[in-house]
Order: sequence, then C-alpha cells, then structure tokens
Amino acid sequence: MADLKISELNALAGSNLVAADELAIVDDSASETKKITVSDLITNGVTVISDDSIPGAKILFAAGDIPTASLANSAVTTEKLNDSAVTAAKLGNESTVDLLTTLPSAGAFTGQLAFDTDDNKLYLYDGSSWQNLKAAGSVNTVAGSTTGEINIVSTVSGDTATLSATIDNTTSAAQFLAGPTGSGGVVGYRTVVGSDLPTATTSAKGGVVVNGNGLIMDGDTIEINNAVTSSGTHHVVTYDANGLITGGRTLVSSDLPIATASARGAVIPGDGVTVDVSGNLSVNNTVAADTYTKVTVTAQGLVSAGTTLLASDIPDHSAAKLTSGTIPTSILANSAVTGVKLADQATTKFGGALGSDNVTIFPSGDYKGQFFYDETTADLYIYTGSAYVPITLLTGNLVNAGVYNANTNLLSTVTTAGSSAGFTAGAALPAPTGTNLNHYVVVSVSGTGTGAAPAVALAPPDMLLSQGVGAEYSLIDVSNAIAGQTAANISVVAAGNIIATNVQSALQELDTEKLQLAGGTMTGDLNLGTGVDVVFEGSAADDYETTLAVTNPTADRTITLPNVTGTVVTTGDTGTVTSTMLLDGTIVNADINASAEIAVSKLANGTARQLLQTDAGGSGVEFTSNVDVPGTLDVTGAVTLDSTLATTGLISANGKISFPLGTAAAPSIYFGSDTNTGVFSPAGDQVAITTAGTQRVIVDSSGNVGIGTSSPGTLFDLLGTNARLRLRPAADTQVTDIAFGNAAGSSTRGLIRYDHNTENMFFETNASERLRIDSSGNVGIGTTTPSALLQVGAGNTSSANARAVFNTANSSTSAIRISNWTGSATTLGPRIQIDNSGHGEWYMGGGHGTNTFVIGHSSDRLTIDSSGNVGIGVTSPARYPLHVHRNSTSDATIHLTNDSTGSTNLDGLSIFSGTSTSGIWSRENIDFRIATNNTERMRIDSSGNVGIGTTSPDVALMVHADSGVKIHAKSASTTAVLELAGTRSLNAVPVAVSRIKSIPENPAGNSDDTSLTFETRSQASGITERMRISSAGRIEIGAAAGVNTADLHVMTASNNQIARFEATNTSYTNEVMRLSAVRNTSNGTYKFLTCTRTNIVDTLFILDSGNVQNVNNSYGAISDSKLKENIVNAGSQWNDLKALSVRKYNFKEETGNSTHTQIGLIAQEVEVVSPGLVSELPDHDEEGNDLGTVTKSVNYSVLYVKAVKALQEAMARIETLEASNTDLLARVTALEAS
Repeated sequence: MADLKISELNALAGSNLVAADELAIVDDSASETKKITVSDLITNGVTVISDDSIPGAKILFAAGDIPTASLANSAVTTEKLNDSAVTAAKLGNESTVDLLTTLPSAGAFTGQLAFDTDDNKLYLYDGSSWQNLKAAGSVNTVAGSTTGEINIVSTVSGDTATLSATIDNTTSAAQFLAGPTGSGGVVGYRTVVGSDLPTATTSAKGGVVVNGNGLIMDGDTIEINNAVTSSGTHHVVTYDANGLITGGRTLVSSDLPIATASARGAVIPGDGVTVDVSGNLSVNNTVAADTYTKVTVTAQGLVSAGTTLLASDIPDHSAAKLTSGTIPTSILANSAVTGVKLADQATTKFGGALGSDNVTIFPSGDYKGQFFYDETTADLYIYTGSAYVPITLLTGNLVNAGVYNANTNLLSTVTTAGSSAGFTAGAALPAPTGTNLNHYVVVSVSGTGTGAAPAVALAPPDMLLSQGVGAEYSLIDVSNAIAGQTAANISVVAAGNIIATNVQSALQELDTEKLQLAGGTMTGDLNLGTGVDVVFEGSAADDYETTLAVTNPTADRTITLPNVTGTVVTTGDTGTVTSTMLLDGTIVNADINASAEIAVSKLANGTARQLLQTDAGGSGVEFTSNVDVPGTLDVTGAVTLDSTLATTGLISANGKISFPLGTAAAPSIYFGSDTNTGVFSPAGDQVAITTAGTQRVIVDSSGNVGIGTSSPGTLFDLLGTNARLRLRPAADTQVTDIAFGNAAGSSTRGLIRYDHNTENMFFETNASERLRIDSSGNVGIGTTTPSALLQVGAGNTSSANARAVFNTANSSTSAIRISNWTGSATTLGPRIQIDNSGHGEWYMGGGHGTNTFVIGHSSDRLTIDSSGNVGIGVTSPARYPLHVHRNSTSDATIHLTNDSTGSTNLDGLSIFSGTSTSGIWSRENIDFRIATNNTERMRIDSSGNVGIGTTSPDVALMVHADSGVKIHAKSASTTAVLELAGTRSLNAVPVAVSRIKSIPENPAGNSDDTSLTFETRSQASGITERMRISSAGRIEIGAAAGVNTADLHVMTASNNQIARFEATNTSYTNEVMRLSAVRNTSNGTYKFLTCTRTNIVDTLFILDSGNVQNVNNSYGAISDSKLKENIVNAGSQWNDLKALSVRKYNFKEETGNSTHTQIGLIAQEVEVVSPGLVSELPDHDEEGNDLGTVTKSVNYSVLYVKAVKALQEAMARIETLEASNTDLLARVTALEAS
C-alpha cells in the first residue's frame, strides 16, 4: 500500500477498534518513529500522565461509576474532592464511623471515628491510640468538698454533676466577712468596726473622723457648725479659717475699690454728670432738645449751648477744604466758571483715527453736550448722551444737490450729482444717509422746514447740508448772516488795478471796464493771470464744462488759428483726422515716435501696407499690438509674440516656436477663451499642465512625472486626497495589468493582473503566479483555487482539520500550528499551538464554550467568551467584560507600576478584591485621575479632595461641568433625588432644606416620560413642592401636579400678584413690572400686567378685555435710521385706504370678549385689499392640540403709517386744488373786472 497522508486515510470506526490495532508514535529517546498497539497504549500510557494533571471535566463517568476496588488505598484525599462532591448517596455503610462492640488495638487511618456500642461512647483514632470524644463542657466526675463559713457539696448522678453551697451564720449582726489572714486562716463573720475601714484620702474612699472643725455630729448625721442667722441685707461677710461664714453687714462706700481704666470699681460724679437721691447717674445738661445749626461743646464733649449758624461763622471757601462730594449747580454763581477754571479737554476731548484703517476711535462721553475734535480728519462732534454726532462739515467736497422750496417743502430742481445721491425733483428731502453725505441744497423760497429739513424759518439763500447721520439736515443760516449788509460797508482788500476797499466802490471801478454779458467787443488784449483757465459752459447749464488750460510756458508761445472753417481736433479725439487734412509728404520719420502704433486698417492698400513687411534692417518686422491675418502669414525667420496670437487655422513651423514660461493661473499655451487651462513651464527643463488655474501634471528635468505634486520623487508620483489610479478594459471579458519588465523590455518579469471575466486578481514574480485572490475574496498562496479565506499551498482544505504548520529549522517538535481542535464530545474550534521543543505547549484559539477564545499552557489561563468577556483564572467570564480570579483566599489584584514608581508590591497602583475589602489602591503621593474620550473627567488629589470637571479641587467634592450633574434612579419607577441639606444651628442636626427630584410620570407603563420637581422646607409645613417641569416642558408653579395644559402655569392662593420684575439698581428703584390678577370691584375687570415707576402709581395696564392702557397715552416703535437700510419713499396708499371698509360690530359671547358695540376692520376684508396687513395664528384647544383653523388679526400699527402716507397725498391734492382755486379766482376776478 502506498504511503498516504493522515488526511487521506480512511476513518476507523470505534466499534472496529481491537487491542492489536497499531498506531505510529515518535520515540524521542531514539529519535525515530515506532509502532504501538492500542492495548499497550491504554495499559502503559496511564503511567505517562502526570499526577494532578487531568481536570475533572476531562473524565467521562457516563459509562459507569468507579468501584471501590478501583481506588487505591489513601488515594482519595481532601484535595481530590470538590466542595459538596461527596453526597450521602456516595457513602457506603460505616464509611465515616465504624460501629464496634470492641475497639481494635489500632485504627485503619488517622482520623477514623468508631462508636463503641457497649459503653455508647464515640472514639477518634489519632494515629497511635483511640481518644474518647466528649461533648463540649461535659464533666465526668467532681471531686472534693468544703466546710466552714461557706459549705460546698458536690454530687454526681449519671451524666449530671450537682454543686450545692450553704452559709453557717445568717444573722443580721454578721455584716462583715473577715477573710483569712494567711493561707491557713479561716473565714468568719462579725460586726464592722471603725478600725476595719481604711483612712480616706483625696484619691481613695475610706473612713473619716468628725473632729469639730466646723462640723458636728447630730446622731448619725454630719452637719456644719455655724451660728450665723440668715439675712437678706448682709452684703459684706466674715469667715473663719475653715471657710465658714461667721458674720455679715451692709455694704458701705469705703468697701468699694476705686474704678480704673482697666478695672471695675466705684466712681464719683465729675463735671457734666449728676447723681440724684435714688443713685441715678445722668448727664448734667440744660440745653433744650432741638435741632441747632451751631452748638457749643464743653471739654467733656457735652453740648452746652445751641443757636442758629450765622454767615460770619462760615469760613471762606477753599478748594483745599473739599475732600469728597461735589458742588451743586445752585451754589455756583452765573459766569463763575471762566476759561481759566477749565482744565484741558474739560469741554472738548481730542483724539482721532488709529491704525491703518483710518477709523475714528471715539472716547466715552462724560455728559450730554460734550465736544470731541477729531485731530486726524479735523471734524467736530457733540455727545448726545448716547453717541457722538458730527456738527461740522465732514471732510471732502460739498456737493450741490439742487434747490429747495421751503414753502412747499419739496425739491424744485435736482442736479445730476443730487439725483445719484437719492434726491428727486418734486419730492421731499431724503433722510440724511451715508449716500448723501456732504450734499447740500439751496433754499429758493421762504417757508418753515418740515420732514428732514429743520423745523425753523428758512429764507434764500440758506443752505441745508446732509452730514450722513441724524434725522435732519444742518442749517447754514446764510440769510441772517447777510441781513443788513450793504455793499458799501463790506470791506475788501485792494488788489491788482482795483484800489477800492469796499464792495460798492470796487463794483463802480469794475463797471468802467466791464465786458457786456451779451455781445460787446474787446478792443485790447485779454490777459489771464496765473492759474486762470477759460471755462465754456456749453449749451446747457449743468455740471459739465469745457476748460481751456495751458501748460506753464517756458518761453513766449503763439497759437494761430487757420483761416478756415472746421473743428479743432485734440489728442483725445479718435477717427476725426482724415487723409485730406494732411498734405502729401508732410509726415516724415521725425514726426513718428519710435514707439508709435499705426493700425494697419489706417493705411491704404498697396505700397503703404507693404512698408510694414521689413524693419530698418530689412530682416524682420515687429508688431506691438494685435495683428489680424485673414489669409496665410508666411514667415521665414523668427517670430516673437509680445501679445496674443489668435488663429482659426493650423500653425505650422519648420523651425521652433518659443512661448513664455507662463504660470498655473496664466499658462503660455491655452485653448479658446479658457485662459487658465493649458500648458506652461514652472522652471527650467520642466513642463506642466494646468486646469482651472491649478497645476495638475508636471514632468521635471529628470523625466519624473507628478500628478498632484510639484516635486515628483519617482518616475511616476501620484499625490492626492484618496488618490486612486483606475485601469479599465475595453470589455469585461478582458484583463487589466500592471506589468514589470526587464531592462531590455523583452519579457515581463512581474505582474499584477485583474481578470474581469473571472473577477480574480493575481500577482506574479519571475514570470510565475505567486498569489491569487478569487471573486469570493479567498486568498491563495501556491494554489490557483483557494477554497478558504487564506490557503497556503495546494491540496484538500475542505476538511475541518485543514491547518497551516510553520516548523522551526532546528527541531521537529518546535512548531506553530493552525488547526481545528476536536474532542470526543466538543468541537473546540480553530487554535494556534506553539510547541517549545518539549518544554510544554502554549495554545490559543477556540475554547470549550460556543465562540470562546482561550490562551493556555496545560490548562486555560485566559478565556474570552462569545460576548467579549475576558477571564483570567476563570473559564466562564459570562457576566463581566474582565473577570480576574485567584485560586486562593488571597486578594485578587491587578498591579500597575512604572520606572518612576518602582516595581515592588509597595509601589504604583493596585486594583484588588479581597475577603473583607475591595478597591483601587494608589501607593504614590500623586493625584488619581479618571478620563474618557482622551479628556480628564474626575480627579482625587493627593490630599483626598475629589474633583469632577476640574483638575484642582480645593474642597472634599468639587463638580465643575457645562453639562451639569446627573443623578439617575436605578429603575423606571424610582425617583432620582438631589437633596441639599444644611445644619440646624441649635443642635447641629442635618436638615434637608431643599430637594430636586426626577419623577417618572408613568412608572407602570413602558414610558421614559419624567417630571422635574423643586421642593423647599418651611418651619410650618415642612418640605413642600414649589415648582414642577413636566416631560412636555410645561412649568407649574404653585399648581397641583398634572393639571397644567399651558407651557407656564403659575397659581397662587394667598397673593394676587403672580410675578414681579423689579430693578435693584439704586438709580432705578421701584421700577416694577407685575403679572397679576387684580379685580376692579367697581366694574368687575381684571388687570393682568401692570408696570410702575413707584409703589403707588401704575403706568401701564393690560386688562382682561385685551385693552392696553398707559398713563401718558403714548405708544411708539423703534425707528432709528441706523437700524435700517434700503430706505426709499413709499408708494401711494390712497387706493388701499379708500378700499377699506370701516365696520361696526360686537364680539360673540362665546369668545369671552366684551360684547359691546365697537368700530374697526374685518381681517378677511382687509386681506383682500392689502394682505400684508393681516397675520394669522393656528387655533389650539386647552390641551394645546392644533384644531386645523386659524384666527386672523389686523396690524393696525402698519395701517396707521399707511394712513399717514394717504394723508400726505390728500394734503398735496388739497394744496394743488387751493392753488388752482386761487388761479381760477384770479381769472374770475379779471373777467368780472373786464
């Protein structure tokens, strides 16, 4: 028979096994393989098994019990038996106690028990003789008796011993039992005498003698010998040497000591103090009780006189006398504070812009009206009480925006600049904003300003200036400034040929040399002074003019206008100079600048264009602008492009084409209009491809290609986030390869191939396949058909015993084996075995339980069960993730040390479980920390302080957490309680002063809903719930639990003031807002919200009818321009207001509102006209459920503003009609007059 592998042999059924069957076995002593019969293996193999090496679980007793004959004498020791392993059924008759009529001379074993049925006694064999066992406290015999003063007699009857005692002398005179004076003495009774007692001392009891020193005997009673009679007036007493009072008398003044500054005693009234006959001490003062502004004080500090303070009593004021407080305005005389009294920056602060942003930094204002001067921008501001606002012209030029009619308060005309800034002719002034900053309008018609114009009298030529902030324009009062001025009294400075010193005389001088406004002829030269230009307004008076200016001449210059009609052409004109304007031959080379550009389209066909074909040297031509070649451009030399070359055809060259290097954002070669996608050169000997302005591919000077990197380190370097190189075949029946060839390139030596047909990937080296991954994920090494996740080598791996073995080179018994262990009753699963050449076997792999992992040496040392629980010293860690068991009564300990702590059992940190205590024990003088998610959560410092959320606890327990502290009950029906206890000072007993509870709302049901309650303690009612927050977030204060259907329910039975909000700042005392339910008994209405500035007067009410009342009849809205943008004039509201219907109505009684007749609007009708005026809210029942309907309301505040706009339109129409009526009335009057 040919040799076969063990896996290839046929299985032998257990029933066919006979004693003569043979097995192959390795004989280590002979280093060879030998055979042995099954009979010899079973017979002699038992002796090979080490004592105490077979676990009890490995012995199968199902086939039968072990008979007594099979047990060796003395074989069953205590160590061999588990607790409670030997039951009564397992014990044979007389196996624990022998029943004998006669004890043998020796026992069968030490500790044997025997019961003698003759004497009914129990005996124990101690290894050498039998010992009679007695019950605890039993007595066999009692010997001896006594006689004398106390007689003791003993008797024994069966198993009972009796002791009896009697006393000879039992008379009352026998009060003392005198003990014997020696060992042979006898005990006797006699009466106690004084000599029997020891003498009493200060530290011991004994007899005393009453010798008469203050004490006497009255019969058998000791009394104090004192003849002094009792008295209630004796204050001074005398006593003898024994301390007994012998006399007494009334206290007199001489008995008292004199009082001193440091001791009590008697005093004699001095200056300012008197004593009456009853001994009452009082201040001697004759000044009547009153309030005095001037008093006289004695040397003793008593007021001896009081009067009114006179002016002469007040010393002159000196600032040095003031150490605190302030001088009120009423004390200062008018004009008392002069300029010299003011400190620098007392009225005006100075500052300016800081940093590169040139933003003004404003100081804090001290009082309303204070000035601030910006030294950087030369602007002046005034403090309004909340902010600084400009009051001077801000930097920049003033811009004329138009003309303003103060009579109509409308803009008459608007300049172009004004229109750009938001000014509109026929409209009111726009509000000051940053857009119209520094724009001004000139008043053309007198009137009173309104809107953004100051509400004062305005007259021509006043100016209104926008400073970009505030509600109004600033007034430049020109009309009042020039009122009353005449030309004769306005001074001027004589200059030039004008010698007059006032305006009137100067005008008269000018009149003699005036040039007529229309027409007129100047007969002399017109000389313009330095810096003077000639300005032509043009055909329209607007912001645009033509200025004729000259460059400062360095010599006399003459400009002669030709004798021809035409248009003067300037350098700013284009296309206005024609060839007919130029004389032939008048343009020479000197007239053309070397850098001049003449477009080809400006040249005539023929020789003129051909002139551009060659340069001065006749070898080339240079174009510095775009060149459009509709045909073919034939260049035989080099072409250098300084600008863009655009072509719709093919560019071919027999030589080279040179391009600039370019950049990733602007490649030198790009396509179409996509200027940031193309080819460029980052540096010398490098070329790159860019897309969307970002470099994608580069080839460096070494030929390395990089994708996603600017510095490839290999021939092909790919860099990117989740970089992927994808190879795809043309068809799914093909393969894709990554091949590695030899230097000559003639053959493929290495290969990574993916077969898309079979979905297999394999790897080759030296032109041979080495590893394959099939379509199911199986990996094969040395096989092309792996049938397991990892198969090394070819062969049958379908058996459960398939394994991989890694042998060491120097020993046939040292190996690492991966196998699938099986036992006679249990499949243990795959294991890794490590044989150490006869030194024992370590193994790890499947355990005895389902899906169990073990590590062991002879027996399991570490077990991981199917739940991931780890056991050390225990094979069934079924309950805990880590279970460490020590097979003794000593502590089970996990000990942690490092080089800093030392390595002994007295160093580091231990986690232990003992017989009496368990815990974590740190032996180092350092803090103990607990962390999660790589963050410290709790610390116990070296002094024992505990910190949660803090690393430096300074009390026994400190909790610092943004998320709070959680107290969790152990079951769904249990209340979690946080109790804050104080200590009652009377008896130092801790008392719970407040509690916070988390209460399950439905403990019987499967619900996680909980409520949070807050309780406090009062002396009268104890701990009482004050507030509750339900699982729905509803808050109940003072209400019964569970009755709340609102988000906030506050109930009070003792006070109609439900909530009160009061300012505590001393500047706002008594400013209060209250939520209450106060009933007006006269009309039955309720006030639900009130606000007050004192405790007496309410300033705001919200009544149960929905009415809101305040004492000032004032309602407003925040409307500051600084909070708004996109401010434009509103359109017409005339038609909306006309379309609204004002109705009379009353509310339905079931709404609970007042049913009296009211006037107002209907929301649904308003919504048709102006939907923006109507809002709606969903209707809910008392439980908060959405009813599917809505209630609509009208925004009356917006309606009021629409009404204001409509009123302005009506006023404009009225004014127009009034003007028309005035004109019509004038015409009628004229008609009547004619």
